[in-house]
Amino acid sequence: MAKKPARKSKQSKRAPVTQSGALRLRKLIEDVIDADHRGDPEARGAAVRKLGKFSGPDQLRRHAVDAQAAAGNNEAAERSRILTDLVRRLEVGIAGQ
Repeated sequence: MAKKPARKSKQSKRAPVTQSGALRLRKLIEDVIDADHRGDPEARGAAVRKLGKFSGPDQLRRHAVDAQAAAGNNEAAERSRILTDLVRRLEVGIAGQ
């Protein structure tokens, strides 16, 4: 009896994290941070809505959801720290590609 071909891992089906997708997400997060620093609630709200509409590979969408959740934090210092940390993680991921 012939052996069945080996299954491909699920990971191979996932879309690769592209540098352009990571750069787009980083720009969106930086827009939230900049609007927050300027004290512009309309611009911040628009940037947060764009984060909610972000589409891309699962890993980047998870970062977008994390950034959107962090942007809803009421404490400005904590919000800024979390968003800045997300930007750094994206930069490390971009540099590693």
